[in-house]
Order: sequence, then structure tokens, then C-alpha cells
Amino acid sequence: MKKIVLFGGGSGLAHLLRGLRNTPHNLTAVVTVTDNGGHSGILREQFGIIGIGDARSCLAALADPENPVTKLLSYRFTESEMKGVSLGNLMLVSKIKTEGSLTAALEKLGKLSGARGQVLPVSEEKTDIVAELGDGKILKGEQEIGTRDNSSRVDRLFLDPSAKATEAVIESIKNADFVVLAPGGLSTSTIPILLSEGVKESLKGKKIIYVANITSRSGFTLSMHCAEIEKYAGRKPDVVIANNGTPSDDVLEFYKNSGMDLVTIDNVDGIKIIVKDLVDKTPLGEAQKKDRVRGGGMKDWPHIIKHKPAETAAALLEVIGD
Repeated sequence: MKKIVLFGGGSGLAHLLRGLRNTPHNLTAVVTVTDNGGHSGILREQFGIIGIGDARSCLAALADPENPVTKLLSYRFTESEMKGVSLGNLMLVSKIKTEGSLTAALEKLGKLSGARGQVLPVSEEKTDIVAELGDGKILKGEQEIGTRDNSSRVDRLFLDPSAKATEAVIESIKNADFVVLAPGGLSTSTIPILLSEGVKESLKGKKIIYVANITSRSGFTLSMHCAEIEKYAGRKPDVVIANNGTPSDDVLEFYKNSGMDLVTIDNVDGIKIIVKDLVDKTPLGEAQKKDRVRGGGMKDWPHIIKHKPAETAAALLEVIGD
């Protein structure tokens, strides 16, 4: 049994965790707390708390799917003024208030839901991810960075204010056999974790595996993604698992119309690259029906292209071994 620590945010990490849930390995998901979109963003503003949506998604992915608490964690209201509201987010807010921290709240709900592994917020300090663009413009917040004009180039990312990783996170990394960078927005999910004080230093000597994104802004290659990781982690990944499958034509066209495209797989010196077909091929109409419910005023972007959980987990386990 290996100790695997996975970095990331909402849907990308959650899909990978679903694939890994029934393996014998010790799983720890370290999630970003800078989410300011959707229902999580509304609660963050109203209650003055850190972002909780990514943590909830990952806890639901690790939880027993037949457990009644799990079903509540995953439920979203679909009508009236509650449309788009996540019941799981409300449960986490109430637990934060009674337990004193998101770390403690996730531990309690993890036990109640039969989670196979733990979810840790990278920090308990409220912070935002900030991008300085090539033209000097400053964008603050995941939502603003993720939905910026496609021609905008990010020169630098930083946390404002700076935030320390929790002791639990640092200990989990130090004790890990493998650190996995899950698919998701590099700028908005992975890098905010790498920027948390103490994380970069704790990665020394660890084997890092990057499960690469399927899509990115047009023109971005796999080597460019790895260069961004090296910029903020201080080192390249040891292994990259990349997708060479193609989603359905209508889904790909939908992304291209939004300035997104499949990540081009090119060579990266000193990194072992494993290439497999890992993309879900659900047609656009069906995928849109499964996309999350949004209420009025909830800022978010669609999550249509996804990794196949079982196949992606299997590719990762080939690297990790028994």
C-alpha cells in the first residue's frame, strides 16, 4: 500500500479520486481554497470563509456512494431561489462553525460518509490567486483568471495575501510515496497549492506525477504546462500521463469556439511521458445535461470535457505499482 497525495481542485481531481477510491492505497487529496465561483464563491463572500466547493467535490468522490450522507453532499437544488445551491456546501459551512476549521469539518463528514481517504484544504487562511498579465494588468480571483480573454498571457501568479499550508498538509507530503498533480486549471487549481508557504520545500525528494489536462487555451503544449509546474514547484514532474484521445466532434467544436483546444503532446526533456486515450466521449447535448446546475448570479464555467475515472486511475496505478 502506497501513500499517495494528490493536488488539485474540483472536477478534475474529483474524477481521478472516483477512479482510485476502491484501490488499497492511502489517499490524501490536498485541495485549493481560492475558489470564488459558483455557490462556493457566494458562501465565501457571505460567511467570510475560505473556498469550500473543491473540498466538497473531492470528499463526495471519496465517500461511499451508497451512504446517505454522500447523497446529501452531492445534492444541488434545482428550483426556486435555491436553484444551484449545493447542500453539501451548506453542510460544510455548518461544520466549520461547529468544529472550528475546514480541516476538522472534512474529517467529521469524511467519517460520516465512509470516505476512503482524506481531504485536506491546503490552507486555513483566506487568500486569492492573483495573476499579473503580460500587459501589466492584474486579475484577482479564480473566476477572473479562468475566464480572461484568450489572448492574455499570464507572466506571474501569486497569493494575496500570502497563506501558509497547514501542518497536516506538510506532514502528508513529507510522508507520501508519490505526489500527483491532478488535471484541472494549472493557474487556478494546481499553482495556488504550490504557492502556499511550505509546499514547495516539502516536495524535495518526492516523485511527482502530472496527470495532464486534456484541453487548454489554444496554442498551449504539454512542455509549456510542465514549464509552468517547474516555475512554481522548483522542479519538473518525474512522469507525465497525457491523453491522446479525442472527445466527440460537437464537444471539441464547442471548446474551439471558446478559444480552447486539445493540449499538443510534445517532448519534454528529462520527463517520462505516458500517452493513453483517457477522454470521456459523451456527446455535447448529453454532457450539458449532466453539467452542474447554476442559479442566478452564480459565476462558473462549464465542465464538459472530462477524464474517464477508471482508465485514468489505471494509468496512474501502472506508474505507482503495487
